[in-house]
Amino acid sequence: MTPQVGSEWLLAPPLAAVDDAIRRGGLEGHLAALVLRTSQGDISGPASDSRWVAHVRDLLASDPIPAGSLRTQDVATIGIRIALGGDLHRVEGYPALAARELAREALSPAVRVHEDERLLLGLAAGVGAAAPTIAPTLINMLQCREHIITYRGMCLDLWAEALALGSARLTPSLADRAMRILKRPAGGPRPAVTDDDRVALYWLATRLSEAVWQPTDEDLRALESVIAEGRRAALTHEAAGMLPPLDAAMFLDALTWSPSASLARRTALEYVLGVIDTFPTCADILAARGRERPPFVINDEYDVQDLFHALVRPGVPDLVPEDTTPKLAGKWSRLDFTSKATRIGFEIKHVKSIRHAATVREEILIDEATYHEHPYIDTIVAFISDPHRHISNASRPAFERDLSQAITVNGRTVHYFVRVRG
Repeated sequence: MTPQVGSEWLLAPPLAAVDDAIRRGGLEGHLAALVLRTSQGDISGPASDSRWVAHVRDLLASDPIPAGSLRTQDVATIGIRIALGGDLHRVEGYPALAARELAREALSPAVRVHEDERLLLGLAAGVGAAAPTIAPTLINMLQCREHIITYRGMCLDLWAEALALGSARLTPSLADRAMRILKRPAGGPRPAVTDDDRVALYWLATRLSEAVWQPTDEDLRALESVIAEGRRAALTHEAAGMLPPLDAAMFLDALTWSPSASLARRTALEYVLGVIDTFPTCADILAARGRERPPFVINDEYDVQDLFHALVRPGVPDLVPEDTTPKLAGKWSRLDFTSKATRIGFEIKHVKSIRHAATVREEILIDEATYHEHPYIDTIVAFISDPHRHISNASRPAFERDLSQAITVNGRTVHYFVRVRG
């Protein structure tokens, strides 16, 4: 990961704090590793060129948890280790450990999980990776305390909710809530914003930039303000030696944020959806060419793919056809096009008949169960060409709404956008 700043003096203290924490292990080190391992939006592994790859590998190769340990801190640490791909021998027993911690009453010196942000994040990571049936209980607890915690707590709770859902990225609904937090509405009993809050808000703002959402101009202005305030607060803490490992990891993660890459992904999605909306008009123009030129007539799915490829390529230059995902249940599932730069995959379908219209929904549902296996795709656009209106105009909105959603399978979340046009 390449920070978007070039001053070594700026990076040295947080780099040293994070390196030291990960080398020492413990809950703090594991949390720092979790932040940096999930900064690419994939909880299953880090970027191959990350400076922390070897540190995290060594961390997971060790076993700092005593056999039969019942401490809350150990349960949180195990949860992070499982989420990072380690401690597979503990996966089967983790649901019982997590359920016990959620039900734990205060009993000195034991600490309940919701009384410590570090414990809460560790448990959420473990629940998302190994105990999804417990996620609703944890999420309900998080949402019930939203109005009594600091802005920093709200930021970390929101990420904990995403982790409990098995995703490093914010879902669209979580992104909407994050934006409300970042705007920091006045009023209510919440304390004044502190520099600790600003560091967490800064990090959340950069995480929000990777989510699938549609910001307004007002939203973008609010993000710019939050990022500027947060960077100043982090530097102030760093100069005073007050940046603990978790905050140092969030600061480094926020510094790696590339606004141009995030904007490119969002712009590419908007561009593609615009192409799909105008696709029928483009097809009609080519089908009725003048000057005695032969028409381009769409007869099948391959014709739709060719025209789609030609129209989308200017806005998505690295678009490539026919990328095959790994086998699932003995079958290959093929994406018609993919773009690694934008992390978007494309599936094209052409409705051939009324009978086919009745089955295309099932085809997409089957596809959604397999495409999550693709290693670098987190958004899939499914374009259904239906020039003869075999899917009625009245039923299209519900059809699109039912199939356009975030699907999480085995801890991996993929966002689907389904459009029927023609």
